[in-house]
Amino acid sequence: MDGIRNRLLGLNQKKILKPDAVPSVNLPLQDNREDVSSRSERKRKRSIFQETKIRLKCLNLKKACVMTDMEPFIVSKLKTFAHLALKLKKKLHYFWKELDFLIKNLKRQKRRRRKIREKK
Repeated sequence: MDGIRNRLLGLNQKKILKPDAVPSVNLPLQDNREDVSSRSERKRKRSIFQETKIRLKCLNLKKACVMTDMEPFIVSKLKTFAHLALKLKKKLHYFWKELDFLIKNLKRQKRRRRKIREKK
């Protein structure tokens, strides 16, 4: 929508790719000051963490079989996340209990007020 508006108003337009354009990937260069091996290491870690996120969806440590060289690190992270999820679940449970209690008290107070008004 913005592109059409900018074109009609004569404003700066976004660059439109040519139909024969070929997408490319920015590959790390050797003359870059950053070491290529550290960059590939970060990419590898990122892919491992993405796999871990997928495995975390089930939150079952017995089913989460991690077969990588970073297994101890990832398993400890999985345990930490599972522990935090359990704590959050307990807090949520107590929150709902307290909310139910407050709603019941509010209903009781409304009934009492109604009875007092009816007596007058």
